Amino acid sequence: MNMWPEAASDFAHCTEKGSNDASSYTRRGMAEASAQKWTAAVESFGTALNQDENFVDALLLRGRTYCCMRKWDLAEADFQKVLRLDSNNEVAKAGLVIIFTPHLPLPLTD
Repeated sequence: MNMWPEAASDFAHCTEKGSNDASSYTRRGMAEASAQKWTAAVESFGTALNQDENFVDALLLRGRTYCCMRKWDLAEADFQKVLRLDSNNEVAKAGLVIIFTPHLPLPLTD
């Protein structure tokens, strides 16, 4: 059973009711990304980063979301920022490997 849309709605309700710290917006973005609502997820991670520009979890998750959207330059910027904050971050390093691996073109749809 796919509960991610309901979870995203619940997190949206929480942030509207005042639980609007960076971690709340990051959790909301996680639910949105899991429901493949990429743009909404990027916006939620961005809101978290507006509250704490060095919040590593939000940077990593937004970078992964940008990878899903094939926005490689934006993903790279997030992963590079994480590495400036924590030069040993293995998730950011793995993200950069994904970015610099050749990708097949997306299939065309009718």
